[in-house]
Amino acid sequence: MMSSLMDFALIVIIMMGGVSLALAFIVGPDKGLSIGVDGSTDGYVECEEDPSKAFTSLASVSLFVFQILLGQTEWELAASNPCLSSNRSRLVQTYVIFFSVLGSVLLLNLLIAMMASIYENRRQVTSKDVNFSRTEETYQLAHRNALISAPFNLPAYAISILVELITLIVLTCSGGKYVFDIFSLVPVSLNYTKTKKEKDINESKLSKSCRNIARCCCSFIRRVEDIAPDEKDTYVKNVYFNYGDGGRRFCRYCRTMITKSGDIDDFFELFINYRLDEDDVKLMKRLMHHTGVCPKCFRPYKTWSDGTTDRLQRWEIQLEIISYYVFRIFVHIPMILILTLPALIGGLQSWISNITKDSHKISEDESEVTKQRNVSSDEHYRSLVQNVINQELQQDIDRVSTQIETLDKKFQGIAGQQLKYSEQLRAITKMLQSIEEKLDFEHGNGRSDVIMADDSNSPKPKGKHPIQEASKHFQDISQEVFQD
Repeated sequence: MMSSLMDFALIVIIMMGGVSLALAFIVGPDKGLSIGVDGSTDGYVECEEDPSKAFTSLASVSLFVFQILLGQTEWELAASNPCLSSNRSRLVQTYVIFFSVLGSVLLLNLLIAMMASIYENRRQVTSKDVNFSRTEETYQLAHRNALISAPFNLPAYAISILVELITLIVLTCSGGKYVFDIFSLVPVSLNYTKTKKEKDINESKLSKSCRNIARCCCSFIRRVEDIAPDEKDTYVKNVYFNYGDGGRRFCRYCRTMITKSGDIDDFFELFINYRLDEDDVKLMKRLMHHTGVCPKCFRPYKTWSDGTTDRLQRWEIQLEIISYYVFRIFVHIPMILILTLPALIGGLQSWISNITKDSHKISEDESEVTKQRNVSSDEHYRSLVQNVINQELQQDIDRVSTQIETLDKKFQGIAGQQLKYSEQLRAITKMLQSIEEKLDFEHGNGRSDVIMADDSNSPKPKGKHPIQEASKHFQDISQEVFQD
C-alpha cells in the first residue's frame, strides 16, 4: 500500500513541478516590468501590483499550482495586470485549464481507484491470512499440551510437584514394586475393544457411586506387574525416571501408555455392520505403514529415525490431568456460583410476574362472576331479556311459516299442472290408439292386396307403419310420465 502511495506521490510531484516551471517561465520576463496602456515598457521598475496577486517567485507559482490540484483556483491571479501581459495571461489560463483537468479530475480519481483496488486486494489477502491463522491455531491447539493458562497454572504446577513427591515415597517404600498411578483420573476414557458387562438392575445409585469411588482410590496404588507385565523390571526406570525422549510412551489423545504399537486391522474389525471399500482400506494401510498406532484409540503417532516421537511423557500427562481438575475447582465451580445469583434473581422475577398475571386473571374472573350475579339477581332485567328473546323467536317462526306456505302453494300449482298434462297425454294416447286400430283394420281387409294387384312390380311392405311405430313410442313415454 505504501509503495503505491509513493508511486502516486512521485507522479503528482513530477506533474506539479513541470507545470510550475512552465508557468514560472511564462510569467518570468514580466517580473518587475512596468507596462503602459499601449503595451510599451519603460524599463525594469518595481511592479505596483499587490505581490499577493502576482507571480513574484517560483514559490508563489508552486502554491498556485497546488491550489489548482485541490480545485481551489482563483482565476483573478491568471488575469492580465501591470505585472502580467494579456497574451501571457491567456497562456497561463490555458495551463490552468489543462492542469485542472489533469490534476483535479484524472489524478484524484486515479488515487481513489488505486485505493479501492488496494483495499480489495488487501481484503482478499486478509481473508486468506485469517483462515491460515485460524487453521494454524486449531492445529496448535490440537497438538500442544492441554495445560491451563496463567495464573491458574501455578496451582497446577504446585500440585504436580506434590504428586511427584508422593510417587517417590511410594516407589521408595515398596522397593519399586508399586507406583502411584494418577492416570485413573483421566476425564475421558476410550476403549473400543472393551466388552460390555451386564448391569446389575438391583444395584442402587449410592452403592454404585461408592463402588466407583473405592475403585478409583484403589487404582492410585498399582503393582508394576499389572501395568506392564512384559517390562516389569525396566518400567519404573523407563517411565518414571526417564525425562528424555525415551520416556515418551503416552498417547496424546487418549492419555494411555503405549507398550506396543497397535494393529490397524483391529480397527477395521470394529466395523461389523458396515462394508468398507477395499481401496480405502488399502490406502489407510499404506498411510499407516511407517506410523505407529495407539492400540486403544487407534490414533496415529509419529516416530522419527533418530528415535524421537510426538508422544507425551508421564509428567506431561500428569500435568494435563491436574490442569483439568484445577480448572474444575478454581474456575468452573466459582463461575457457576457467580452466575447462579443472577439466574436465581431472573427466575424469581419471572415467577413473581407469572403469579401477578395469574392473580390479575383470577380477579378479572371474579369480577365477571360478580357482574353476572348482579345481572341475574335483577328479575326485571331478566324478564325484559326473556321477552325480547321470545319476540325474536316468534318473528323467526312467523317468517319460516310464511315461506313454508308459499312453497306449499307452488307445489300445489305444480301438481295441478301435472294433472292437466296427464289428461292431455291420455287424450293423445286414445287418439293414437284409434288411428292404430284403423290402420290394423285396413290392413286386415286386404287393402294392401288391392294395391299390390294394381302394381305387381312394387315391393311388399315390411314391418309396421310409421304412424304405428310413433304411436307405440308415444305410449311408452306416456306410461313413464304416469309412473313418475
